[in-house]
Amino acid sequence: VILNHGEVPGLHQKDDLELLHEDLAPFLEGAPPTHDTLLKCYTDRVRDNLHIVLHFSSGSAIFKERVRQFPALVKCCTINVIHNWPEEALRVTASEKLEALQRPKHAAHDRVREKVAAHAAKIHTIVQNLNQNYSAETGRCVVVPPVHFMQF
Repeated sequence: VILNHGEVPGLHQKDDLELLHEDLAPFLEGAPPTHDTLLKCYTDRVRDNLHIVLHFSSGSAIFKERVRQFPALVKCCTINVIHNWPEEALRVTASEKLEALQRPKHAAHDRVREKVAAHAAKIHTIVQNLNQNYSAETGRCVVVPPVHFMQF
């Protein structure tokens, strides 16, 4: 309901709004300070200033179920889709993760670390491409987010 209308019905009692009267008075823009105008002013200010962040994996079954249950998720929200990471970003991330393992410093270790990082990035890029092909062929979306890459 909050996504559709910007309010939760029955959340505030009349006494609650009376406490807000002085704070809301400058925002009434000449309207009489009735219960309805105070409620509308308060609701409008909350709707304009409250930002909620929800995180769903767009490829998951639970996301599809929630969209069917709550159409306002699509109608009343801004949806940001996280795209695939470039291979160079994957390589740098893998290299930093491997460096954090705190192995003894040695020139040979650095070369091996860089090769392993490049290989891990290449594998993740191949998986991303295969997922895109699979999605195109079957119409079923499969997502391997970078968080899985960072957990290797």
